[in-house]
Amino acid sequence: MRLIVVEDEPIARDGLCALLSAEPLVEVVGSFANADTARRGIRGTRPDAMFVDVEMPGEGGVDLVRSIPSVSRPHVVFVTAHENYAAEAFDVEAVDYVRKPIDERRMTQAVERVRRVIATNTRARADVEVNYQPSGTSDDGHHLKRISARLGDKLVVVKLSDVSWIEADGDYMRVHSNGHALLVRMTMRELELRLDPALFVRAHRSAVVNVEFVTSVDTLPHGEYVATLKDGVRVRIGRMYKPALFEALGERT
Repeated sequence: MRLIVVEDEPIARDGLCALLSAEPLVEVVGSFANADTARRGIRGTRPDAMFVDVEMPGEGGVDLVRSIPSVSRPHVVFVTAHENYAAEAFDVEAVDYVRKPIDERRMTQAVERVRRVIATNTRARADVEVNYQPSGTSDDGHHLKRISARLGDKLVVVKLSDVSWIEADGDYMRVHSNGHALLVRMTMRELELRLDPALFVRAHRSAVVNVEFVTSVDTLPHGEYVATLKDGVRVRIGRMYKPALFEALGERT
């Protein structure tokens, strides 16, 4: 697993690199003192994940992560001496949020979380390599009832009523159903226009949830919310999308 470190303090940066290098099957391919050099380094090293200090002079770690397009963004672990950035870390879908000072046990835990996310994404991508054509409409001729995709000579069909949520993944949409993921080459807007709005509601800019699968909504610090689905997946709810989603769930805000 190829990792980079972004930390403005030289001693802290060296310490992070040493802890990560001690982990099995980990290669630290770069360490950077600020956001600008980190962006260039990411283009050159193409790491699997980045361990980023939240508070740095000038452009902070959260802003750095937001500036990297999601299609080319490594997995993110934030490292900080403060706890009040947790909501922002969740907003950019960080894998972990580690408080300083970091010991070996906590570093191992963070690395293992990154491994699990990478492994899950790899399995999901392998589920279906998509040659996509939308298939099936509702009685009104507009909303999709199912999505089909070819895997070699096999046609894979997923009923939209079985889909728990859909997330943007670069040039694809990742359609989650019964523990598997179908990669669909289309934009969020294109897919959203074909979905039944009585079932599928935007949760944030890169995710749509099936309201039939939402079991609870929890409040996070700073007024943020997260929806828990029947399979235990937690999906963040963006503030601008909260009213429509809450209304679909039967709660007026």
